[in-house]
Amino acid sequence: MYIVLSLILTLSLATGGVVAANGSVPGEKLYGVKKLKEKIELQLALSPEARAEAYAKHSQARLAEYAELRSRLNTAMSTDNEQTNSEKETVLTQLTLESKQEADLSVSTSLAAMAEIAAELRQEGETETAAEVEQAMMVLNQTSFQTSASAETNNDYYESSLELDVQSESSAQGSVNL
Repeated sequence: MYIVLSLILTLSLATGGVVAANGSVPGEKLYGVKKLKEKIELQLALSPEARAEAYAKHSQARLAEYAELRSRLNTAMSTDNEQTNSEKETVLTQLTLESKQEADLSVSTSLAAMAEIAAELRQEGETETAAEVEQAMMVLNQTSFQTSASAETNNDYYESSLELDVQSESSAQGSVNL
């Protein structure tokens, strides 16, 4: 009886950990669990359609992680507490850059794998399924482009606001010196 209860408790905790890991981003403790879960999902995806779906899902997750880290970085940069945020910004900047590289690699790897899967499906005469995989490729490519464009817009905004801050400080110092 105790063995059954401890097994149920262990499985419940493990399942809860995997579920909690779903929302994690690079730099968080449960991120490794999330990546392990994704590797297992790919191994268990037996059909070409399931593999294509898993690749697309994982790339979408990398893009979402990048967007989340970018948002956290933007928030940290916009707060006034410079001393404590300086270290946080440095860490977030590094994580954001690494996340962007991982997202780009994931998208390109997924698109290549999905193209192979679509070609395989076409050879097997499954043109409708191949077309669905190709449609998923277009959606993934578009999402990747939109995420990058959004990041560029945010980057331009913060660079221009930093320039304005520097100009404002220069003007204020100039007027004080006169």
